[in-house]
Amino acid sequence: MKLNLNTLKKVYKINFKKLNTVYRYYSTSTTPNKNLAIPVLTMSNLQDKKFVSSKCILLRNKSGIYSFVNKMNGNQYIGSAKDIYLRLKEHLSNRKSNWALQYAINKYKLANFYFCIYEYFTYIDKATNNKLLTDLETSYIKNF
Repeated sequence: MKLNLNTLKKVYKINFKKLNTVYRYYSTSTTPNKNLAIPVLTMSNLQDKKFVSSKCILLRNKSGIYSFVNKMNGNQYIGSAKDIYLRLKEHLSNRKSNWALQYAINKYKLANFYFCIYEYFTYIDKATNNKLLTDLETSYIKNF
């Protein structure tokens, strides 16, 4: 699905130029669907290593569902992680990363992506929670 940023700005009243971190935005449809998940956190300026490092306390040791959204065409990659900060750093350094996402980052450049967190996940028991986190990720993928 494609993302229409003008629709996003109208539906969710977001000023993308305000800060490098934007809270609560997202839709993957050109026709607004209010039932889609809205991220609890959105970050841009991913090419700035100091900016990304400044989010360490906010993201480290937190599990959840995240997404990279291409600003140019609206395509996105949805994933899950036991440690969102560690996973973000892996993607940004092209270690253990999804090949389709890396191809898009190389083609469009990192400055043209948002990093969104849709939901934090409480990670208590490894065996049970791995399945629950994967199921949660699958439900987000199906919704988009």
